Amino acid sequence: MNQDVEVLQREREDLRASRDEVVVLRQECEQLKQALYKAEDANTVLRDKIEEISSHQNPSQKIKHHMKIKQEYNALLEENAKLRKLVSKNSSLESLQDENRHPNRID
Repeated sequence: MNQDVEVLQREREDLRASRDEVVVLRQECEQLKQALYKAEDANTVLRDKIEEISSHQNPSQKIKHHMKIKQEYNALLEENAKLRKLVSKNSSLESLQDENRHPNRID
């Protein structure tokens, strides 16, 4: 009987810890989503700049500027991919924690 109580107390503590972790993960997920939105907005701005710059008259200047924009664009694509992976990872962790909270639940 005493062991059952100890097991229940440990499970209750684990559940509380899991809930706290879910809160933190949700906050991180929201921050990552916001960063992703900002990166996508920056991507749009860069595309607009490319359109604007394509009207340059000096071919050398046009090429240099285009290369700079392309590097910035590629860096944003990489950052965007990393953020998407983190958002996906956080979503997976949340679903695992939901499963841990309800291990006997049948879907």
